Amino acid sequence: MSGQYKTAWLCEALLVSRSGYYAWIKRRRFPGPRQLENMHLRERIREEFMRSRQTYGSPRLAQVLGCPSRRNRIARLMRLERIFARQRSKYRPMTTDSRHGRPIAPNRLRALVVRRPNQVWTTDVTCVLTAQGWLYLVAVLDIFSRRIIGWAMSQLLDASLVSAALRMAINRVTTLKTLSSTPIAAPSSPAPLTGNCSVDTA
Repeated sequence: MSGQYKTAWLCEALLVSRSGYYAWIKRRRFPGPRQLENMHLRERIREEFMRSRQTYGSPRLAQVLGCPSRRNRIARLMRLERIFARQRSKYRPMTTDSRHGRPIAPNRLRALVVRRPNQVWTTDVTCVLTAQGWLYLVAVLDIFSRRIIGWAMSQLLDASLVSAALRMAINRVTTLKTLSSTPIAAPSSPAPLTGNCSVDTA
C-alpha cells in the first residue's frame, strides 16, 4: 500500500507519526535483543504447551521454563500466540457406588474360558462430556471378539438405559443360539436374561 500512497498520507490516516512508522520498520528488519528473546521464548512456550497437552497456563509454563518472575510476560506472549489452556471440569460423575450393605453379584467370568463369539457379553458404564453436558454411556462388549456390539447414551443412569444397549446388541447379532440355550426375554421387556448368559460385575 505504501507504493500506491504516500507514507505521510498513510501515517496521517492511521494516526501514527512518520518517525514511529520508520522505527517500526527498522525493528522488523533488525530486531533488538528483547525481540529476539521474545521470539525464542514464544517458540519454547509453544513446545511446552503442546507437551502439556494444552493444559498449562502462564503460571505453570513460567515454572517449566525456569522464569517464574516473568509470568506476566509469558501470559502476554501466550495471548499473541493465541494459546489458551484447556479448563478441566471439576465435576466427575460417579457410575459405581459400593457404599451399601446389599449383596454383590459374584464374578462368574474369572475362571471361564471363552471359545466362540456371543458366548459371553459384558457391560460397562462410563460418562462422556458432550455439548449437552455429561451423558452416561453403557456399552455391551463381546468378550471373544472384543467388539462393542451395543451401546446407548442418556442423561439418566437407570434400567432403561441398560435395556436400550442390550436391545441394540441383540438386534445386531444374527443368531442367539450360541448365546443361550433357553429363551430370552423379549427385547422390549425390562426383565433380566435367563439361561447361560453371564454378567461381569467387577
